[in-house]
Amino acid sequence: EGKSLVPVLSGVETTHRSEILTGYRHLMRGFRDDRFKLIVNIAVNKTQLFDLQDDPHALRDLSSEAGMKEKVGQLMEGLKKAQQSWGDKQSLTPEKSLPLKFDFSKVPEEKAKKGKS
Repeated sequence: EGKSLVPVLSGVETTHRSEILTGYRHLMRGFRDDRFKLIVNIAVNKTQLFDLQDDPHALRDLSSEAGMKEKVGQLMEGLKKAQQSWGDKQSLTPEKSLPLKFDFSKVPEEKAKKGKS
């Protein structure tokens, strides 16, 4: 916040920030460095890791792959430090986790809602 873009615009530097904290309401937090992106979906208690160099569209979640546990840990620590720095008090674990997949069979039919006219 408040960091000048002049060095980047004038060509003195090539990047503005080395790390970025993102958030969506109380549901998600994200953290990325120059190569990896970590997404914590708080609502369903799911963490995802993407290698943006090899997968720029973030289609392949690496969080459960062998050898990635350390990278997830590093980025999670970076996320927590960034949250502290920005005053973001959102917990990364839910009080009550929602199901990972939505069960549409439990949604009432439209007629039932309208009193079966």
